[in-house]
Amino acid sequence: HGRIAIRVRDDGPGIPEDVLPRLFQPYFTTRESSGGTGLGLSIAADIVKRHGGRIWAENNPHGGACFTVQLPVTLEPADQAANQTGTTPPHGTPCRILLADSDPHRLALLAKMLRRQGYHLLTAGDGLLARSRIELESLDLVICAVEMLRLDGRELHTWARVHQPDLARRFIFLVTGEMTPDVERFLQDAHAWVLMPPFQEEVIRSVVNQALR
Repeated sequence: HGRIAIRVRDDGPGIPEDVLPRLFQPYFTTRESSGGTGLGLSIAADIVKRHGGRIWAENNPHGGACFTVQLPVTLEPADQAANQTGTTPPHGTPCRILLADSDPHRLALLAKMLRRQGYHLLTAGDGLLARSRIELESLDLVICAVEMLRLDGRELHTWARVHQPDLARRFIFLVTGEMTPDVERFLQDAHAWVLMPPFQEEVIRSVVNQALR
């Protein structure tokens, strides 16, 4: 059925040649001083790839940069679409996720999105309850807010690095407030994935897929 390409150009200074090959790598950023996490383009590339497409960047001959997204024009079989939802880890059972957040409205919103995607979900309204869940349950992934009652996300991750080191590598943090230098340093040191509002199901699915890898 062919392919369709979408190109976005600007008239800025372009992209340095040493940066181009690394643009879509997780955690690579040239905007650390302004709060860049280096995850946006990596997530975009994962979404495009899962739809059978390609994304790349290049410099325009007369200045500026150009990003191209190329996607196949085809009808996706229903069974193939089901297999690409990212709800099943390699061992073949539904992915077990702990969602921890002290904001009840945000917790309910994200829980609804995750359950709709087919994940097996457990929830916790504060950090201590989340820690108890981690001790008692077999989990594939933890999604937790940085700021939580009783035990915040940073303290929970520090505990997990000692007691559940494999799981500590599969943490996704909800950053809903200001990205302070302390929070940014923590996220980079933890090599943790990040979700920020507005929360979108396609982005959540992509971040979960990447964290599980």
